[in-house]
Amino acid sequence: MSTTHLVPAGSSAVTMCCGKTPLELPRTDRLTRTTERVTCDAYSRKHATTAQIEFAADLIHEQTCKDNQHDGPEASWPCVALAVDVARRFGLEVMV
Repeated sequence: MSTTHLVPAGSSAVTMCCGKTPLELPRTDRLTRTTERVTCDAYSRKHATTAQIEFAADLIHEQTCKDNQHDGPEASWPCVALAVDVARRFGLEVMV
C-alpha cells in the first residue's frame, strides 16, 4: 500500500511530513499538495488538521461555554483559540 506525502515547501528539498527527499521515498509512494490527502504517519503524529481543531473547539464550546450567551457567527472563536493553544502545548503544528 502506498503512502502519500506532503510535497516540499518552497525551495526545500524534503517533504513537509517526514523530512525525506522525494528520491528517498519508496517508488509506490505519492506526493500531494493537499494536507487532507496526506497519509504519512509522521505527518499525522505532529499536525492538527483544521477538522481536528474544529472538533476540539466544538467539544470545548459544549463543555465550557454552554452557560454563556454566545451569539453570532464568531461566538466560538474563543473556543477555537483554546483548542489551538491546547494542540500547540501537545507539540502539534496547527494547520488551520
